Amino acid sequence: MIFDLHTDLPTYAVSEKEKFRFLEDNRSSVITLAVWTSELADPLAEIKNTVKTYLRFGNARFAVEDSWFVNKENISEIVSLPLIYCTLAWSVDNAVAGGHIGTGGLTALGKEFITSLNGAGIAVDTAHLNERSFYEALEAGAKVLCSHTCLFSEFPHTRNLKDEQVSALIKAGGIVGIAAVSDFMGKKRARMCDYAAQFRAYAEKFGVGSLSVGTDFFGTEPIEGLETYDKIGSLAEELIKSGFSEKDVRDIFFDNANKFFTT
Repeated sequence: MIFDLHTDLPTYAVSEKEKFRFLEDNRSSVITLAVWTSELADPLAEIKNTVKTYLRFGNARFAVEDSWFVNKENISEIVSLPLIYCTLAWSVDNAVAGGHIGTGGLTALGKEFITSLNGAGIAVDTAHLNERSFYEALEAGAKVLCSHTCLFSEFPHTRNLKDEQVSALIKAGGIVGIAAVSDFMGKKRARMCDYAAQFRAYAEKFGVGSLSVGTDFFGTEPIEGLETYDKIGSLAEELIKSGFSEKDVRDIFFDNANKFFTT
């Protein structure tokens, strides 16, 4: 069982039938369907359609990746949807915040948007933000997480969180989803041992209380040995061999994320 904080299933280029099958085959896991809006002509319509299409799956959760389309007129409509989080930017600066390759900070509209998210109980996702926007979002958000990332101390990718950022996020009550993305680990094609190393490094510095999984399935090429959730047992074995308890693994795989969104 896993609570995956981030997948790009809604915009993945496969048939709806295949997407249905994926959710049905993984009913024991909670899967976050993040609508990646960066290349969509009508993001709000696509988000609504995603919710309508997949709401019948009890294991589906909904999120927005890249809030570039937000404006004063549609904020109330966005926060009325059953979303668990909104990612503010994706790589570049937009109308609400600065992306990880940009330089901008949280804008006035971004602050207004976060206030509305706070009021609706929707978490603010700091993934893809630059450091300036990250800390400003952390200050403004009532419930903040980073849905999919790796550690900058392990590999200095602009998408990865520095130790100081992780510490600040934990202090704010947030959680961090470790992404199964080879680029974030500095690998052409990462293996399970590389992915497990990210969890070990995090736990050694910060413990396991805020540690979660955000695979980024369907948004990137899978790492070797973790193409589907049925291979997640291999990650559990890697972690237990290196000193994690079975409870630690349950917390990381499911309980930490579930607690974050239900309390």
